[in-house]
Amino acid sequence: AARPRALSVTRVGLLVRDPYAVYARHVLGLAPLDPLRPEPDPPLRGIVLHHVLARFIEETRSGLPAAAAARARLLAIADAVLTAEVPWPATRRQWRAELAAVADGFLRDEGRRRCEATPALIEGRGELPLDAGRFRLTAIADRIDRRPDGALVVYDYKTGKPPSQREVRNGDRQLPLEGAIARAGGLDGLAPGPIAGLRYVGLGTAPGEVERLEDGLIEESIAGLERLLAAYRQHDTGYTARARLGRKDRDGDYDHLARRGEWDEGDAPRPEDVG
Repeated sequence: AARPRALSVTRVGLLVRDPYAVYARHVLGLAPLDPLRPEPDPPLRGIVLHHVLARFIEETRSGLPAAAAARARLLAIADAVLTAEVPWPATRRQWRAELAAVADGFLRDEGRRRCEATPALIEGRGELPLDAGRFRLTAIADRIDRRPDGALVVYDYKTGKPPSQREVRNGDRQLPLEGAIARAGGLDGLAPGPIAGLRYVGLGTAPGEVERLEDGLIEESIAGLERLLAAYRQHDTGYTARARLGRKDRDGDYDHLARRGEWDEGDAPRPEDVG
């Protein structure tokens, strides 16, 4: 009865990779403590860049300005967001310089995206009922564009390295699951429509659509999640720690509670592969 009845699309990957982390957060209700001395870390950088792009896309829904004007507007928005959200002057200068270095590439690719479709939803919330209504899959979609034929293109911004096709198939199903919610009309303010594309937009040193996900991943992802939910509901399935990380150097917020280091990962029990 204490098992979670709702998870975000970002937590589904965690349920596959490290079920114990979901147990600790959503069953035991344990959250990591805030650091005594906050630092400008990668998660904050990602939040800030998402806010910058959301404002820029919102302000240019009706059309992109000329290249120089678009660049100036993007960096002006960045200045405002950095000033409001980043209290470290040196970090503000560094992150602004990093954005300025990739701005031209981003805007060039953005022009191509606008030729295909028009931004229809920015940072939209939604959900999709699963497991015969016993579970809610939730999401905050970075951006969804609509083509003239009504089909939808789902984008996810990545400030780090976007997941590869292999990583998506091994459990990082965030984007296909967002596509499923959008297709079903589960996002607030967005009418349903067929999915024409699932695409990651990289915001690192080489911006661009670094990954276009394969067809069929939406159906495959929903079917796998339904099987996973059924396994946790129908069987006495435990929340195994670090079950399917993909990379052994991946650390989690709850590894110390799982008493990692007191057991050999090679001998750790693994859940039935239902994902």
